[in-house]
Amino acid sequence: MNLVSIIVPVYNGERFLRDLLNSILAQSHSSWECICVNDSSTDNSLAILEEYTARDSRFKCFTKPNGGTGDSRNFGLDAATGDFIMFADQDDLLHPDAMKLALDVQLKTGADVVQFNRCAFAQSPNWSFINEKELFKRVKPLCPPLQSYLTTGALVIYVWQYLYKKEVLEKIRFPKLTGGEDSPFIFDVANQTSNWVLLPFTLYGFRENLSSVSRSIPLWYINNGFTACKIIYQHGKQYQCDEELLTMRTTHDAFYFALSIALRHGRGRKGMENLVVVSEELVNALKIGFVSLKHLCLWQRVFTKMLIKKHYFFPRIAAYTLGYLVAFIRAISAKKFRH
Repeated sequence: MNLVSIIVPVYNGERFLRDLLNSILAQSHSSWECICVNDSSTDNSLAILEEYTARDSRFKCFTKPNGGTGDSRNFGLDAATGDFIMFADQDDLLHPDAMKLALDVQLKTGADVVQFNRCAFAQSPNWSFINEKELFKRVKPLCPPLQSYLTTGALVIYVWQYLYKKEVLEKIRFPKLTGGEDSPFIFDVANQTSNWVLLPFTLYGFRENLSSVSRSIPLWYINNGFTACKIIYQHGKQYQCDEELLTMRTTHDAFYFALSIALRHGRGRKGMENLVVVSEELVNALKIGFVSLKHLCLWQRVFTKMLIKKHYFFPRIAAYTLGYLVAFIRAISAKKFRH
C-alpha cells in the first residue's frame, strides 16, 4: 500500500496530544508512519510520545534541540520515508478517513497536491457525512496553483490541509519560524506544482480557543508574521511573478496580520508594546516594498497610517471592544451550556 508519512511537531502539547495520536491510530488507511518531532518539550509530551511508540511501531519519535515549528517540520520531512506527506498540529484531529479519501483522489487524478476542507471545534469536530459515490464528482482542479495563490485565495495557507506527493517537496523546506511558516511553504509548493486538486470534504479539525483573544504573544511572533510576507515577496520576485499581483497579495497578508495583532493583542501595557512592533514592521515593509498603500481600500489605508504614525487610540479602542464582545459571547455560551 502507499505509505503516508504524517509529520507532527510537538512542543509542550501534553493536554491534547493523545487526542491527535488516537485520531491517527483510527485511520482507515493503515499504511502510515507518524513522525513525531519533540522540540525539547518541558512537559509530559515526550513520555506520551514514548507511550505511543511502544504501543505501535508506526509511531516514530525524535527529539531535537528547540528550534520552532518550521524547524521541526523540516526535521520530519528529512526523516519521512513515505510516498506521500501530511502534516498535523499537536492539538488537532483527523477525520477517520482523511488519509484514505485524500489518497483515493490522488491515485485517481495523479495530483501533486490534494487539498481538503477543515472545520473548527472546541470539544469535538462536527464531521459532515461523506458520500464516497459522490467523491470524484466533487473534485475540482485548482490550476495554475501559483496564480490561484496570488489572485483567488483558493489555496489555503495551512499546511495540514493537504496531502502532498513526497517528490514535490524534495527541494522545499519551511523557513525556521514559529508563526507564519506555513504561507511561504505553500507558496513554494504552488510554484513547484501544476496539478493541484480540491476535495471539498472536511477531513481536518483544528481546535479553536476563544481565550486566545486575550492570550499574550511574544514580540518575535509579530516579527515572524511580517518575515513570512517578506519571504513570499522575495521568492515571488525570483519566480518572476507579476509584480502587481505579488505586491497586492503580500500587502493584504501583512495588513490582515497587523489588524489581527491590533484587535486581538492590543490591550494593556503588553498590547502597547505589540502595537509599537507592528508599527516598526509596517514602516520596514513599506521601505522594502512588500506593502503598498495603493493596494488597500480607504478604511484599510486609514488604519495602516494610524499604526505607522503611532496613533494608537482607535486601534486600542477597537481591541478593548473586541475583548468585551468575546467575553460576552463566552458568558452567554457558558450559560447555555449550564442549562
